[in-house]
Amino acid sequence: MSRMIDFAENYPVGGPKLNIFGLGGGSSLSQLMIIPGVSRFLGGVYLPYDEFQTRHLLGGTLPDKVVSNEFLIAGLEYLSRAYRDCINVLITAAYPTLRYRRGFNHSYIGFRYRDHIDIKEIVFGKVPEHEHAKLSKDEILNFRQDCEFSVLEHTLKLIMDNMYVIKT
Repeated sequence: MSRMIDFAENYPVGGPKLNIFGLGGGSSLSQLMIIPGVSRFLGGVYLPYDEFQTRHLLGGTLPDKVVSNEFLIAGLEYLSRAYRDCINVLITAAYPTLRYRRGFNHSYIGFRYRDHIDIKEIVFGKVPEHEHAKLSKDEILNFRQDCEFSVLEHTLKLIMDNMYVIKT
């Protein structure tokens, strides 16, 4: 929580509103809303979880694979039209689940302000299927929590690293 308080205290006074869209990842960023004074810069935190709600929120035709660079770029393009002159951050993630998944455990985090885009991919560890079967629910949930904390940290850093663009 102290990291989010630091973020809120260092967000530029008079800076553009910030909108955060977490699609399967980034839900911990909703805790920003409990920090006094964030209404000066936080436009909203949006957390659709199922695919229908995600596609409804982002409108238009989007690539099939939600956790992808292509989806992130298309989503940021839509958000930049819907929320002009705002910083829009879009997070899409695939975390470990209780059942073994064949795909990667990773996240894409995208920052867009006007024409400036910055995208970061985070890749999380993955164990082979035979090892995954031996993990307890608590171990898997703890790993998911670690992934979410990593997304939180990388998202706040990505936003602050790109603040130079609001001065141009």
